[in-house]
Amino acid sequence: MKGENISKMILSQEMLYKDITDELIKMATPNDNPIPEISRYLKYNLKNASFDMKDITDIERITLKQIQNKIGGQFNMIHRVQEKGVRTPDAEYYNKLLHTYKRYYDVKAPKKSNNIKSKNCKITHAFDQTKNQTKNVIISLLRDECDLTNIEAVHQITKALNRPKYSWLNNVVLVGKDDLIKIYKKKKQPCCEVNAFASLITTL
Repeated sequence: MKGENISKMILSQEMLYKDITDELIKMATPNDNPIPEISRYLKYNLKNASFDMKDITDIERITLKQIQNKIGGQFNMIHRVQEKGVRTPDAEYYNKLLHTYKRYYDVKAPKKSNNIKSKNCKITHAFDQTKNQTKNVIISLLRDECDLTNIEAVHQITKALNRPKYSWLNNVVLVGKDDLIKIYKKKKQPCCEVNAFASLITTL
């Protein structure tokens, strides 16, 4: 990986995803708005469910702040629903440049790797943890102990998004070290192409 340029790490032309970082930043209106904490998710609220009021971490808040500072929009951080079988994402996000309506996002902030093998699987492990919770993932490298570099994270993300296994993802945001941000968005596909791709996945 040494000496590689992040700008050269691109998705294959046939992939379902596009790196929209540059065009989004050009159109964005960055802000430093506060990020509220909310106790509601889907049908759940304080009237019909219990919430973990201590589950929000500083690293999550710092990560979401950095995104708003770069591409604007508004995050609300969601307290975890304490109901059996309910997997609560970390935040809801309003940003019309990225999606018409609010979308739910989960923040994954890798810690120090136990070994080389675990380091090489950091991103796919984060994606696997998020499946069936939300289709939008934020990877944050802002923990002090995180040993994944920007180049390694971008390499792992682009490699994963070139695999049919992760075609369920809609948006992936990387908040890296040294103020780096990368945004990957699923391309709109004609119905026939989507159906063909879905058929392919079921055979793998």
